[in-house]
Amino acid sequence: MAGIGIQVMNPGGWEKLHAMVKSHEIDILNPTLPDNAGLPGVPMSVDDFENWLVTAENSDTLTLQQAQEKWNLRFHTIQQNLKNHSSDSPNSLIYA
Repeated sequence: MAGIGIQVMNPGGWEKLHAMVKSHEIDILNPTLPDNAGLPGVPMSVDDFENWLVTAENSDTLTLQQAQEKWNLRFHTIQQNLKNHSSDSPNSLIYA
């Protein structure tokens, strides 16, 4: 059997595809969500999207202040590592 990639341009196209699946004319191997242009790269499958939602709903949240504090700590750690690296090898170029 041959596989092809398609883009459904008409909302009614999904119903036609599902009718073809029910009549065993085609099989949809990797269903993806329509109209998810906000996501970069390869479209996310429905299962992956549902798992992402569950994970997001069950994840701990941070206040904006907590996020800024974590970023500042990491930023200063990176800066310190760069300073230590540049003093180890004076001929290396460090761009910050």
